[in-house]
Amino acid sequence: MKRKENWQGLLKDYIRTQARREYKVGKFDGPMFTAACVKVVTGKDLARGFRGYTTLLGGMKKLKAKGYDGFPELLADQLIEVPPLTARAGDVVVVDTELGLCVGIAQGHFVLCVDPVAGVGAVPMSKAVRAFTV
Repeated sequence: MKRKENWQGLLKDYIRTQARREYKVGKFDGPMFTAACVKVVTGKDLARGFRGYTTLLGGMKKLKAKGYDGFPELLADQLIEVPPLTARAGDVVVVDTELGLCVGIAQGHFVLCVDPVAGVGAVPMSKAVRAFTV
C-alpha cells in the first residue's frame, strides 16, 4: 500500500485533533480510529461497509456477516502482516491490554489506541501481538 508523500504531518495533525475526542462505539473506537488513521496515511478506507454499528455486538455482527471473526482478521485480509516488533510509524498494531485486544497505530515505541475513558492513549509496543504494514 502506498503512503501519501506527506503522511507523517497529516497523521500527526489528525491524531492531535482526535486526542481528546470522546469514545463512542462505531464512531470513535479502536477500529474506527485506526481505519481513519490508515485513510489519512494512504487514502484507503478499511472501514468501508462496516460503519453504522452502535454496539460492540453490532460491530461483531457486521464483521461476521462479511466472513471475519474480528477486526484483526479484516486487517489480515486487507494488509500485509509483519512481526509486531518490526512495525513502523503509521502501521496498524494489535495490542493486548487489561481491557482485551485493542487496535491502534504505531508511533515509535508505542501504539496509539482509543481508551473508553481517557481517549487516545499510548500502549507500549511490547504489548503488541500482531502488526500490519500500511
